[in-house]
Amino acid sequence: MSPPRIPEDDAARVRRLRALELMDTPPEPSLDVFTRLAADVAGHPIAMVCLIDQDRQWVKSAFGTLAAVQSSRDQSFCGHAILSSGVFEVADARIDPRFRDNPSVTGGLEVVHYAGVPLCMPDGEQVGTLCVVDHQPRTLYPHQRRLLAGLAAGVVQTLLVREQALLAQREAEQRASLEHDLRRAQMRLELALEATALGLWEYDVPTGVVRLFDTWGPLFSYPRGARELPVRALGDLVPGYACALWERELQALVAGRSDRLFVEHEMVDGSGRTAWVASEARVCERDGQGQVRRILGSSRNVTENRGPHGRPGAALPQARRQAQAT
Repeated sequence: MSPPRIPEDDAARVRRLRALELMDTPPEPSLDVFTRLAADVAGHPIAMVCLIDQDRQWVKSAFGTLAAVQSSRDQSFCGHAILSSGVFEVADARIDPRFRDNPSVTGGLEVVHYAGVPLCMPDGEQVGTLCVVDHQPRTLYPHQRRLLAGLAAGVVQTLLVREQALLAQREAEQRASLEHDLRRAQMRLELALEATALGLWEYDVPTGVVRLFDTWGPLFSYPRGARELPVRALGDLVPGYACALWERELQALVAGRSDRLFVEHEMVDGSGRTAWVASEARVCERDGQGQVRRILGSSRNVTENRGPHGRPGAALPQARRQAQAT
């Protein structure tokens, strides 16, 4: 018995096989159809899709009766077949010096005739075979060899489709996991913001749209929930001096004359009363040319910290004291 030669690129071939995640998996109808067709085309009682791992041959799909679904690679016919570029055929294994004392010939499967076509992946890795076996000497006709090769190509395409489906499933699971983690992180952030009485907002400079996050509304007697509105719409909620203050501070931030915005002014809250709001913000995103794209900020209701006639009280927010100190 002559064991099959191990090709120089076998490590890459084995890696490609294992990337398919086929070894030791249940039978699949999409592959079983090819073994049934291969047996019909060749007129053989047995057909298999065999995969050649580093040191073993494993049957992924089979038509007919098998003695075992796994055998040693160095005793396999398919180990020889993956070294060929086309149909590998043994007319009578009983008299072939490479196979006449092979356990698959002398017992078990009782292989006499064997024909196998390598399953060649797009980059050239031959991960296994589509093969047929008979218990008597045979030689395939040319049209049978062509049809068997065509079926092997169909098996490869099926494996590639299966691989893409697995990748898509894994990516979907990863996205679902990331979305779950993101929702949890967002919930934790909202709880933290509620505890610190901060309302987040984001200003998209190119579009002029302000996005108010969930925690912003309840601070100023507005309904909870994220909302988007044009920045000019905020002018309906604040007095004229506050609009001018915002315009000046935003221009300084966008132009790079300041690295942080801080404003404090009156506004009309959701109940129609006057409230005092302190806001600070920083640039959080620039485009490839360094232009400001997004500004992220936070607001705090500081009405209770104002003294009589709207003068700042003694308990100014620490954020403002820090801003004034810089």
